[in-house]
Amino acid sequence: MQPTVWDYLFWALTFVATVVLLRNCYIANGGESGVKFSDKLVSISWVMLIRGFLFVFLPLFIIGSMVATFVGISLGYNDEVTSKLVENCVLGEALIFEIWVWLRIAAHIRDVRESRKMIAS
Repeated sequence: MQPTVWDYLFWALTFVATVVLLRNCYIANGGESGVKFSDKLVSISWVMLIRGFLFVFLPLFIIGSMVATFVGISLGYNDEVTSKLVENCVLGEALIFEIWVWLRIAAHIRDVRESRKMIAS
């Protein structure tokens, strides 16, 4: 199966979101004056990916796929078009999930940095 325009668009948006939001995480850690960025990023990412998968992606996937299927059926689309509609919906849901995870990681890194500053002072 050949990649579609939507696949390329998703890949481009994912790359841009990753670069921008990874920089956001770096800034949330304090930029150049931050400490142990990679340690925080890896440990917080692991937890947020599990939480996000269970509480964001799965509900989005189930509800979004059902809605896309019902829309496809109600508009009288054939099975192939409805299937493509569901696939494109899942790509959008994956992008929403990715952005949510990165934003939560940045928020938690910021919280850890601020709590350390309060303890130190």
